[in-house]
Amino acid sequence: MAAAGLGAFEVGLTLRNVELAMGPAALGLMFATCSVVMFAVQGLVFSPLVKPAATRLLVAPAFLVMAIGLAVMPTLAGLTEMLLAVSVVSASAGVISPLLAYWVSRISARSQGMELGIQSAAVSLGLSVGSAAAGLLFGSHRLEGAAFLVAAAAMGLAAIASLKLPLPLAPARHEARPAPADQTDAAV
Repeated sequence: MAAAGLGAFEVGLTLRNVELAMGPAALGLMFATCSVVMFAVQGLVFSPLVKPAATRLLVAPAFLVMAIGLAVMPTLAGLTEMLLAVSVVSASAGVISPLLAYWVSRISARSQGMELGIQSAAVSLGLSVGSAAAGLLFGSHRLEGAAFLVAAAAMGLAAIASLKLPLPLAPARHEARPAPADQTDAAV
């Protein structure tokens, strides 16, 4: 869901920029802002200031903040307003994506590589679906802002669904497991 929302956001942002006739420099500034904000947020979330076990509590609020940022996008017309909304959406996406990868690798029952590969495939699918849906919805002139609003609704649903995450991701279940005994130790 996060990747679909991000795909819809990227396509919607590009098409909205054309609609507002802001030009390539403004679009470049918005995407640069997106990258810098994601970098900063990820640096904060994965810093010593935030305990890894507490990160499980950030997923639902990040989805909610992303939903709000997407929902206001169709109403904005100025570059400063757009940069603020871009910062909100990219900050929440910058929290969601690495945290989900962290928790997938942390709780995987199978090999971590396999689980992260499955997650990577799901991200690619989500980006594709979100981008295509946003392009189709943006092309419909009868549904002004639908690309952003549908993505916002999906992020709202993801926020609700992820409220259940803290329980299965509780730290007590995921403490380090003892390594299997070496056969030479068993023989002694």
